[in-house]
Formats: sequence, C-alpha cells, structure tokens
Amino acid sequence: MKQQLVTLAALAQAVVGLSAYDYNNPGAQVRFWVNSDEDGLGDGVVTQMPFLTGAGFATLPITDCFGDDDSEAARYDIAILGAPHDTTTTGRPGARFGPPAIRLGSNQKTYGLSVYTKRDALKDWATIVDCGDAKMTWLDNRFALKTLERAHKKVSGRPAKSSNTSSVPRIITLGGDHTTTLAALRATEKHWGPVSVIHFDSHVDTWDPKQLGGGISDYAALNHGTFLHFAHEENLILNSSIHAGIRAQVIDASDMRHDKDCGFHVITARDIDFIGVRGIIDRLRKRVEHTRVYISIDIDVLDPAFAPATGTPEAGGWSSRELLTILAGLDGLEIIGGDVVEVAPPYDNNAATTALAAAEVAFALLELMVSTPVKESNTHEEGNHLLNSKIQRSRRIHLVALQWWADEYKSAIIGGLSIVILALVLWHYDGKLVPRLSPGLDLEMLVVALVTVSRVAIGNVVEACISQCAWIWIAKSHQQRTNTIARLEDFKLFNEASRGFLGSVALL
Repeated sequence: MKQQLVTLAALAQAVVGLSAYDYNNPGAQVRFWVNSDEDGLGDGVVTQMPFLTGAGFATLPITDCFGDDDSEAARYDIAILGAPHDTTTTGRPGARFGPPAIRLGSNQKTYGLSVYTKRDALKDWATIVDCGDAKMTWLDNRFALKTLERAHKKVSGRPAKSSNTSSVPRIITLGGDHTTTLAALRATEKHWGPVSVIHFDSHVDTWDPKQLGGGISDYAALNHGTFLHFAHEENLILNSSIHAGIRAQVIDASDMRHDKDCGFHVITARDIDFIGVRGIIDRLRKRVEHTRVYISIDIDVLDPAFAPATGTPEAGGWSSRELLTILAGLDGLEIIGGDVVEVAPPYDNNAATTALAAAEVAFALLELMVSTPVKESNTHEEGNHLLNSKIQRSRRIHLVALQWWADEYKSAIIGGLSIVILALVLWHYDGKLVPRLSPGLDLEMLVVALVTVSRVAIGNVVEACISQCAWIWIAKSHQQRTNTIARLEDFKLFNEASRGFLGSVALL
C-alpha cells in the first residue's frame, strides 16, 4: 500500500509539474491562437500551450516551441510533443495522463551508447527537445484535435537546426488516445505529402463510422477506431500502409474489406509464431519500400502482461522485446513522424510497467529518426525527385489496381462482363473473325480456355459459377446458330480436361 501511495504521489507531482499553467499570469508561456479566419470559428477563442516546468522526455531540455522566435538558437531537428486527450476512446479513459507518465518512465533509466547500435542518439547530429503538451480541452473533441493539429504545424513550421541534414523538424507524439494520430498526419501531409503508415495495434482502426460511432451522430463518428478511415478519405496516407500485431475481433467481414480499401495489409499477432521476427520485419519493409513512413504505435499491441495500462487491452499480444526488435529492424526507412499512444496510467501497476515500455518504444522511434535523416527535395534534387515521384505513383497505381482486382466481388463482376463482351464478339463475327484452327477447336474454345485459367487464378467461387453459366450459354448459342448437336459435348469434354490439367498445376 505504501508503495502504491508513493507511486501515485510521484505521478501526481509529474502531472502538476509538466502541465503547470497559470491562466492569470502566463509569464514565459506564449499565447497560441487555435482559431484563424480559415477555421470559420470567429475571433476571441485563445488556447495557451503549457510550458513544462518538470523534466522532459529522456532528460531532454524543455523548449518553448510555440513562440515566434525563429533564430538559430531556437531551432531543433526532432521534437517530443504530448497529446493529453482521451475523450474519443470507446474503451477505458485515462490516456490523457499518458504523456507525463511516459516522461516519468523515461527518466527512470540512464541514456548513453546503445549496446545494439553503438550509437548515442541523444548526442548524435540531431538537436532534440521536448515541447511539452498541447493544451487540449476535454469538453469538445473537434476543438481539441484542431488545437493539436495547430500545435503540430507550429512545432514543425520552422527550419530544422541541422538544415544541411534534415530540413523539417520531425515530431514524436506521446498520447493520448489514438485519434490524436489524425492530427499528426494532417500536419505531416503539408510537409511530406501522403505517407505510408506502419500501424502497430491490436485493432485495425479503419472502421467505417457507420459501423463504429457514426450511427450515433456525426460528432461520434471520429474516434480512436475510425481515425485511419478519415486519414484515407482525406488522402493523407498511401495505399502501401500496413497493420502489425492485429488480433482483436472485427464486427463482420465488411470491416476487413473496408480495411483493404483504406490501403492496408494486415500482419496478425500470431504471424510471429510462424514467420518469426525477421519475417515480420521483411514484410513491413517490403510493404512500405520507396515511400516515406509514419509509425504509429498503440501500446496495446503488447500483451497485457507487458502493458496492462491501456484502454482496450487484448490478450495474446507481442512482448516488449519482440516489438523493440521489430522496430530496430526498420532502421534505414525514411520516417517522418511517429507516436506512442493509448497509455492510460490509472491502470498501471506499482512498477509502472506500461509507462516504462512506452518510454522505451518512444526512444526506439527516436533512434530510428536519428539514424536516418529525411530532407525535402531542393533544386539540385528536383529532377531525381520528380522521376522518383513518377515511379512511386506508377507503383501505387499498379498496387491499387491489383488490390482492386483481388476483391472477389469486383473480380466476379469484371469476369462476368468480360465473358459477355467476348460472347457478343463471337456472335457477331462467328466464322469471320478467325478461321477454324482445327477440328473441334475454334475461337469459342480459346475463350473457354481463357475463362478457365482466370477462374483458377482468381480462385473465386462466384466467378466460377458465372464461368460455368457462360460456357453453357455460349455452347447453346452456337448450337442454335450452326445446328450442331455435338458442340455441347465438345465443350463439356474440353471443360473437364482443362479443369483437370489446371487443377494439377495448382496442386503442384
């Protein structure tokens, strides 16, 4: 009991220290206008960003990132930003206290040379600061997220300290429920354009608002289970995004189809038991190759044994070591931002296990950013940038086309329409378009062969049924036009032979 009181007292002290704010005497704290004419909300509503008075993340210096000082001394390369928000969660609240808890956890360890990378991230090329928390209201979700979005834009709006290495400051957000990632993506899109998202989570978070929240009201539609749907709708993310660690149930099969439409592939939590950590890393890297990446980490990707303090815990997750090893395997990717969210300290244990894990994960993101600087294109690189952009757009178009075709219902429709069009061509050009190739084999036979190949390639029950109906229809149509009785038997024989041959190939 005594240990619990000591832990709670320390956390309370951190919360008070890190969120110290005097509305009557702002002092060094800078007034930060949330509203502008473009918001359409009118003047007079002011929110002030808190200036930290306690220790920052990983003993980093505390910096006022919300002022207008653009001098060399006020610049930085990587910033830590807290997002104390939990009023868009569908589970247990408490993540509003996540940022100070993660900072407190980070200050319980010492920092220096990594035994894995042989690098000291805090003493490398990058100037790293902690900007404190965005002052987010808990009474209006949309206003709170707008505040966070403007905070992101303010923090990343100045030139980077090491402009020759990294042109725009990158941000690691400490959350806060997962809806806060949408504000970060909106801000990063202004600098980097749409990005691939590597989303570590036990839930997909791409739910259609009609499935999760939208049935209540439009206001409830945006929450920590739908924010990736909105990110897709706003063209903030690429169709080369991927989930990792998924294990929570979905409402029905349409959720996974919608997830694919939002541009995501899925790595489940159990995949690690079959392909191992190296297999997970390889899949992640291949999925996002040639793109810039945002890494979002919901702490519930970890098993509750390692991270019990979260709003929607799910058993069967990864261990802290597995997640940290996977993150280390992403070294070399162009990471333009990241976050660690859904840390809810009220449910943590005496040892603050979740806060410690979250702090280590956030520091792993920091190491990745320091390892690989990211710079916007300049005039000397413009030609290469345009060429790479065209290549990437071409790859994305091909990827989207393949994803669209892979949907079984869409492929069935396309297959059916293709068969009808070919049949009409045969009906019109019968005996004129292509001469008979050999006894019992003509253009209609070739169409049947192509349909059979496509049916086996797609592996689709619906398309197979359409194909069978199309074969019978073509055969009977030919009988009526040629008065040939044996033609249907020819088709049946050819169908059985082709199915047997292709089935054997498929088994091999």
